Amino acid sequence: MSRWCLAVILFAPSLLPAQPPQLAQPQSPGKLVRDEWETAYLDGYRVGYTRLTVQELTSSGTKYLKASRDLNFSVKRGRDLARIKAVTGTHETADGTVLAVFMQQGLAAQVTQDLFGTVQGNQLRVKATGQQGNFNKVMPWNPKVIGTLGELNLLKAKKPKPGDKFDYLIYEPIVNAIVTIRVKVEGEEVIAMGTERLRLLRLSAIPDRFAEMQLPGQILWVDKEFDIRRSATVMPGMGYLVLDRSTQAEATRPLDPNQLPDLMQRQSIAVAPAVARPHLQSAIKFHVTLPNDDQPATAFARDARQKVENVKDKTFDLTVSAVRQPPAVAPVALAAPGKEFTESNYFLTSDDPLVKQHATDAVGGEADPWRKAQLVERWVHEHMKVQNFSEAMAPAYEVAKTLSGDCTEYSMLTAAMCKAAGVPARTAIGLVYVDAQPPLLGFHMWTEVFVRGQWVAIDATLGQGSVGPGHLKITDASWHDMRAMTPLLPVMRVMIGRPSVQVVNVVP
Repeated sequence: MSRWCLAVILFAPSLLPAQPPQLAQPQSPGKLVRDEWETAYLDGYRVGYTRLTVQELTSSGTKYLKASRDLNFSVKRGRDLARIKAVTGTHETADGTVLAVFMQQGLAAQVTQDLFGTVQGNQLRVKATGQQGNFNKVMPWNPKVIGTLGELNLLKAKKPKPGDKFDYLIYEPIVNAIVTIRVKVEGEEVIAMGTERLRLLRLSAIPDRFAEMQLPGQILWVDKEFDIRRSATVMPGMGYLVLDRSTQAEATRPLDPNQLPDLMQRQSIAVAPAVARPHLQSAIKFHVTLPNDDQPATAFARDARQKVENVKDKTFDLTVSAVRQPPAVAPVALAAPGKEFTESNYFLTSDDPLVKQHATDAVGGEADPWRKAQLVERWVHEHMKVQNFSEAMAPAYEVAKTLSGDCTEYSMLTAAMCKAAGVPARTAIGLVYVDAQPPLLGFHMWTEVFVRGQWVAIDATLGQGSVGPGHLKITDASWHDMRAMTPLLPVMRVMIGRPSVQVVNVVP
């Protein structure tokens, strides 16, 4: 019902700056016919708001409704204050037919991207715009899809009662896909909201599986007019998120930074026993348990570095080995990697002049591709001096200018510079062993390069010239033709699985 769940989950690893860019407003705001505010609480702490607006607009003599949902949350991420911010919505006719969909997202201090899709019969034509890497895509469209306003009006039209079940379709721009939502009406409950005690109807709204994983569902509480007064969900790696209908004054009341949750702590996984110098070992065997996953053994990548064995029910052993260099000789009749690993794209902007200049400065006259990759890793490690945990998933062209960010920016710039130097590259996404007290595994992104027939990992954040067994890979991404955060879904799957990890064996 309330379409904020997936946006929050996928933006959580890639947060916006504490002072984010102002998202563009329509030139003609039209007539405002609906304006609703919700206050957001994460594990009981107020973290921000959502705002729903509906405007009557006219284009070429045709009237339509623009329904926008503005999500604005603040959290801590280590020492930094950061925001999760997005604007999504639809253009709809008065009878609920969806005419267009849109999303606007900030990625860094000076970077935003826009998605706008126009419905044409049984097709949705999606256009992505930004400073670089723009594209147009066509995808199948189902006329039964309902929009942001249609979703809110659905309950009023159905007037459901306890025991009822129904489903509907929405378009989710965060992953650029149509998703089925299945609703069950459970019964009435008395809910305390502020000084009021309200008798509300409770419903559950569960999305179908997407990309081989079950997305979190929501619980909704509606009043006698079938307006949503409260919604809640468990957010993997974040906590229990509640949205209460409120006023603008209450929703936008200043936040206390000392009362904001720290996502770096919440998105970490405890691991024991401790491993001395984990990134310098030859191999580490981890025992992984994912109690909430239907097929836990498929949640982590299997490649030259990682082996899954001893699969039993919800557990398996994951052996991660250090691969310090590629093969000496490429296999005979080796197929070249696809263009998605060699061409520039929106996130890995290898054709950007500054990225190319950095690559030239790093590589010089070196001809060997593995040595090129190591030189790029060293250059990025030495020149990106500021660890800024409020930076978002900034594209490489922006990182090339600022030379700041966290692991996502390190990996994006490294991959783009490698491609600019003629070495096929992609990012790897997963977990990294953090030698803290107590030790833990944290979300991490690094880089892989294709050299002499094998993908080999490097990590400019650490700058060690190769990757040891402290990097647990979940997935990888070329980011080709990608403007959504879909590549992060496998990480979300692991977090939903409520992982626990133990060290079984260490090979020096």
